[in-house]
Amino acid sequence: AVTPLHAASLRMSPIGLDLTAPEKAGAISLTNTSDEPVNLQVRIFKWSQADGKDVLTETRDVLVSPPATTIKAEETYTLRVVRTSSQPVSGEETYRLVIDELPKPIDPRAPAQGVRMVLRTSMPIFYADKAAIADVKFTSWRSGDKYYIEAVNAGTRHVKLAGITLSSADGEVSFGSGLNGYVLPGQTMRFESAADTKTSVKPGAATLTTGKGSSLDLKKDVLIEAR
Repeated sequence: AVTPLHAASLRMSPIGLDLTAPEKAGAISLTNTSDEPVNLQVRIFKWSQADGKDVLTETRDVLVSPPATTIKAEETYTLRVVRTSSQPVSGEETYRLVIDELPKPIDPRAPAQGVRMVLRTSMPIFYADKAAIADVKFTSWRSGDKYYIEAVNAGTRHVKLAGITLSSADGEVSFGSGLNGYVLPGQTMRFESAADTKTSVKPGAATLTTGKGSSLDLKKDVLIEAR
């Protein structure tokens, strides 16, 4: 027999908060679209990046309320996110809200309960001052059959990159049609071409563009190096 898989269905709006000082609070609506209650644990972490990876650490500068809740079937609940730090925002502060579905107790009397998958969702929370701005520079290279882009953000505000492509007279290289990732202030991130990329774009002059969902509408001249 096939073992069924179960997972709660949550719809979230918005899928993150981008607040400008002196704003301190925001709200996120969670809708349980399944036919059974879902128990959630909600936490918020300071978000940084190091060596091209996201790093989450505990914080008390921003709080989320409530930290745990149960949403009944087909009902909507509102989470509130509040910055509690008394220090003014300088540049941008970056956090991630992490929502975990808590597994339901297993009833030993109930047959064929199947395997229950636990849901985890993470979304960005930003607090920025009015003068914060991103300043991103790109380098690109080809190594074997793969293409790479390195983005260095020397600014004071994050940049969100989606639908990155490299194009030249030889063709086009896709880095995926969806979200590529975020580059936080003062950080460097590297992106790799999509796994199914089949192109013969040669090293040399090219144009880097971003797609729908990017925080910046970019069209930049870059040089694809050979490495």
